[in-house]
Amino acid sequence: MHTQPPLLNFVFGLAILASNTHAHLIIQILWLFVAQIGVFFLTLGIKAITSNRFLTASLTVLYIFVPGTVMYSLWSYNTIWVQSFSIILLSSFIRLLMKKTPLFSFFCLAISSIVLYLIRVPFNFVLTIFFISISWMILDKFLRKRISVVLIASVSISCICAIQAHYYFNFGLLSTSSWTLDQSIGVLKKGLLESELSLIAEVSPCFSDVIQKGPWMPIESYDDCRSRDGIIASNEFFVSSEKANELNSRSRLLGSLAIEKVLFYTAPKYPQAYLRVIFGGPRFDGTLFSYLGLKNFPFTPVKFLVYNVIPLLFFISFLLLCTLLVLGKKLYLAELKVLAMPVALTFFMNLYALIGEVVENERIRSDSHAVTFFTGIILLAYCKKLSLNKKVIHNS
Repeated sequence: MHTQPPLLNFVFGLAILASNTHAHLIIQILWLFVAQIGVFFLTLGIKAITSNRFLTASLTVLYIFVPGTVMYSLWSYNTIWVQSFSIILLSSFIRLLMKKTPLFSFFCLAISSIVLYLIRVPFNFVLTIFFISISWMILDKFLRKRISVVLIASVSISCICAIQAHYYFNFGLLSTSSWTLDQSIGVLKKGLLESELSLIAEVSPCFSDVIQKGPWMPIESYDDCRSRDGIIASNEFFVSSEKANELNSRSRLLGSLAIEKVLFYTAPKYPQAYLRVIFGGPRFDGTLFSYLGLKNFPFTPVKFLVYNVIPLLFFISFLLLCTLLVLGKKLYLAELKVLAMPVALTFFMNLYALIGEVVENERIRSDSHAVTFFTGIILLAYCKKLSLNKKVIHNS
């Protein structure tokens, strides 16, 4: 199928094949298991940073009871998978840097990269191959001539490349979902002013069609847009998928591809539209409003703090560390190496929650909860380390 990343539907299909009668029970057990694996790797990661069992246990329990974390194991969509496998990826990377069971950590990082690639569009083939390659280079420095390392890296990268080749040659896509284009133009259009939309529509009749009729349309709806028939496989390729889901038709795929040029033209030309999407305006509350949970409950300080404890932990600890580094006028290379990946991944996942969707921002934010929480703990640990170093220097 081309509409969504394949892993979720593949898992549902396996559950039905195993037992059509008990498929729902199988899925619930599997989702609970995935949630437990995520908590286990969160614990491993915190233990690697703090080296304190009681603190590790306390922080893990705190994470479990925060809204929007383990509760998603009761909902069989992709959220708990993204939470769990993103923390497996990040925890394994940190443990690899600290040389704690490096071969096992690299294996877990490679597996989690593939799973994230197959289940969530933001983890595209470029990003996941980058994760594996960087970790491979780090590992190669202290585990030379290990055939198992080369094998894990080669097989995982080859797997991702092969799947992406399938999507490109059969569907003309550089992602695992044709919905990416429709969703992206929908988000961007939300932040564009009427005057800007008019200017874009004047570029070509195809652009005018897309602006007027919007995304999620079959190619027949865009009268003036050329389809990319030459790249897409023959009609027979889509027969079975169309029977299962009409959204997965060849016509819908070509409709998605028709808006690609509009998106590539508009996004770099009107970056201010994304700021309007985040912060809103007279006709739109903005995705930050939904991200903070203000859409679904009246604003009260207690509810706000409980709902946003994880992002607040990250941003406060990030600002605190930046302050300490500025005051200290030094940024140690070791700190930069350990902090760069978790901070970058946290910002990436939270930014996608703000500009990747204009309806379900809270759900998409939940994808990042494990990573955001863990990164906040890492930042606080380094704040403490820098403070102790300054005391030692001052006393000496």
